[in-house]
Amino acid sequence: MKEKKRISIVLSLLCYTCFMKAQTDAYGGWTTIKAPTTDFFSLAEINGRHTFVTPDGHAYYPLGTNHMSAYNNAKYRQIAAFQDDDLALKRLKEDITYFNMNAAGGDVPAIVKEHLPFFTTIHLTTNAHWLPASRFEFQDVFDASFIKQLKDNIRQKCLEHRDNRFLIGYYWTDTPRWDVVISRNRHLKDWVSHLRNLDGQAAGKKAYVDFLQQKYRTIEQFNRTYGLNFMDFEAVRNGRFDHIDFHQPYVIADDTEFLGVIAEHLYRITHETIKKYDSNHLILGEKYIAGDHPESVLRAAAKYVDVISIQPGPAKGPGPGYGKEESEFNVEGFNHLYRITDKPIMICDHTVSFYTKKYPVTLWHQFASQQLAGEAQSDYILQAAKTPYILGYMNCQYLDTYDSSRGLLKQGLLDKNGQRHQSYADLIKRANAAALGLVREQLAN
Repeated sequence: MKEKKRISIVLSLLCYTCFMKAQTDAYGGWTTIKAPTTDFFSLAEINGRHTFVTPDGHAYYPLGTNHMSAYNNAKYRQIAAFQDDDLALKRLKEDITYFNMNAAGGDVPAIVKEHLPFFTTIHLTTNAHWLPASRFEFQDVFDASFIKQLKDNIRQKCLEHRDNRFLIGYYWTDTPRWDVVISRNRHLKDWVSHLRNLDGQAAGKKAYVDFLQQKYRTIEQFNRTYGLNFMDFEAVRNGRFDHIDFHQPYVIADDTEFLGVIAEHLYRITHETIKKYDSNHLILGEKYIAGDHPESVLRAAAKYVDVISIQPGPAKGPGPGYGKEESEFNVEGFNHLYRITDKPIMICDHTVSFYTKKYPVTLWHQFASQQLAGEAQSDYILQAAKTPYILGYMNCQYLDTYDSSRGLLKQGLLDKNGQRHQSYADLIKRANAAALGLVREQLAN
């Protein structure tokens, strides 16, 4: 670990100069590294490195922070720099510059959408893992009324953004719950079980039974495998499955395979609808939590997205063993995603945290001090930058935000008074400069 920290510091010093000398266009792209342009953000591969391309036709590696819209909360409006939109825009841009960032991330206020590259989200479903139990639910995505509402939501979002040259692309649902085992353990329900226990007229139930019939061919074979006694597949369609042992390997395998059917259906409709109303922008797909993206879902996604977006974690800290996926760059995991999908990867949301007496419980992996947290996150940022299929990196939180419902702090780059966590901030600033220098060198050589 000490060697990794030493490497981070050395790289920062070596790359800072080349970063500062680089000329950039209005979007942050390097003017010396050119690529064909679509007049909106696009993708290219240059010298074996995947990269975004700005509307002006230059290679671009976005570094930014999510949730900048938090400044608009009443408690932050008391800060002098956030008391009106003009002041807030000035401060937001100052912070982006200070941290050697070049993007506003996701969940951005309207005031930056004509000034900084940003991402926007179209939530497809209500199975985001962060939703409270009262709002978390699985939906019948095969149902006509769901499809109509989905298309209406997509149309509205696309018409709002389709001509904005600062928009990089569309994310879909933020941290959807896919894996049936994880879902059963965490929520005591899962997407497949929800559909198979709908009534016989439901579109999702029909899709599930059609899947079983196609796979098993005969009702006898299905009954033998599941230990059931249905007369025919019509009876399966009208039956319930509460008594199935969901821990059996064949059930988990079938359910995981059917998740791919759900994803194929949902992603195809979403892709087609976005392209109908906005053919200008990239599709960045769902913001998967690392480990909650079965291969059946990834293979479906690869057909309909330009980019695989991943959030490493988070797990609530502190605690021994929590959050290793968050604090250490998972080379094998990222290689697996790239191998399965053959798509470049965007690290759409990541950070680490540090202990304070006032807020001993924090989201993301917790370190004992700002220094240790900053060193670990710096290593992560640099490892991402050195990986040729990684397209960019978004820090999770702009401002410290206390989540009373979970009893934890979502720690940001700034504290609740709008002041930088200075020891931590200095390390992130240096790492970002180094990361941009590394990527630029890869693209230029």
